[in-house]
Amino acid sequence: MPLAEYAQRRLAGDTRITALPIFTSRRFLHDSIAVRRDRIARPADLRGARIAVPERDLTECLYVRGMLAEMYGLGSNDARWVPVDDSGMVALLKSGKVDAAIAPPHRLPIGGDMTGVGRLFPRPGDAERAALKKTGVFPILRALAVRTELLQNHRWLASNLYRAFEVARRRYFARLDDIRASRVPIPAVDGHMRTIREAFGGEFWPYGLAANKATLTAFLRYGSQQGLFPQNAGEATKLFGHVEEFVDKY
Repeated sequence: MPLAEYAQRRLAGDTRITALPIFTSRRFLHDSIAVRRDRIARPADLRGARIAVPERDLTECLYVRGMLAEMYGLGSNDARWVPVDDSGMVALLKSGKVDAAIAPPHRLPIGGDMTGVGRLFPRPGDAERAALKKTGVFPILRALAVRTELLQNHRWLASNLYRAFEVARRRYFARLDDIRASRVPIPAVDGHMRTIREAFGGEFWPYGLAANKATLTAFLRYGSQQGLFPQNAGEATKLFGHVEEFVDKY
């Protein structure tokens, strides 16, 4: 389930669904900011700009706005945020009615007749590494959620689900490290894995609350600053069901 939508429901008192700290989707979002090149050349130029944001996909937008505030000083009141249906975002950007837009690349492709439109970060990798080094945040987009009634009726379910996903996660990355038979069509994948682990300082896609404290704390802070969550949103532990995170073998 998208993390922002789930958190909104949970913090508003809707406990029918409970998320577990199993994070099935996450990615950096620096490539999700498209801009009019004649108006926006750097993050500082976004001050005072009209920025189209999706009416849905609150999670990605939350992280992008939080990153812009934390890394580049663009507060929530420093730009005009224009909620737009996905289908209308391309037209607004092409026509120049907005200066920038937040949307994943597959929904806002650059090229073709998108004359004068480009990415705010043409080489997003450099900006992503700088953000990771400063904040420790690797955005979590989705978490596994279960009907609360099931978890209450079957007390073993939450921890067993966590163990199953954790074991699968470990096995997957172990296969990527096995250079005897590549499991993905990427040249020199073992070299890519080493580079990524060096950037993250070891584990880079952990499940559980403790290993993701920096990201989840920033997530709640961003949401509160943007008016999506209450100011007293509290700790991330309030959002997730309890699981025994210990996994001894796989």
